[in-house]
Amino acid sequence: MPDCPPHPTSRFGSEVAADLTFRGEFPGKFPHDSAMTRTPLSEAELQDFLSRHPGWSLESGMLVRTFEARTFLDGIEFVHRVARVAEAVDHHPDIDIRWRKVTLRLITHDAGNRVTALDTRVAADCSALFESM
Repeated sequence: MPDCPPHPTSRFGSEVAADLTFRGEFPGKFPHDSAMTRTPLSEAELQDFLSRHPGWSLESGMLVRTFEARTFLDGIEFVHRVARVAEAVDHHPDIDIRWRKVTLRLITHDAGNRVTALDTRVAADCSALFESM
């Protein structure tokens, strides 16, 4: 069996971490270090997020959005960028790739399979990543 490449965190972690201060909301630490990641959002908080982030919806208790890239390779590049963010904060969305369409699903298992502020933060960052491509 061929050697596996190094874990992405060892290659990208510090680089991505420098970019992910979450706009000052989590100075000096990642959100997965905080108890807030295990606190489910209220219905009002979820609706507030959804009203401010077009394209995201709540399906089966998860935050869900499908992004449509210009090309298949652009979609794969987007997934690569999402993976770097996910590794940096140790919070990984379910990712479904269908040609140019990439669907992300976010939920926090440690919060009883509910949506938390960590999910909304990662969702907002993924939207910003896509818009910057």
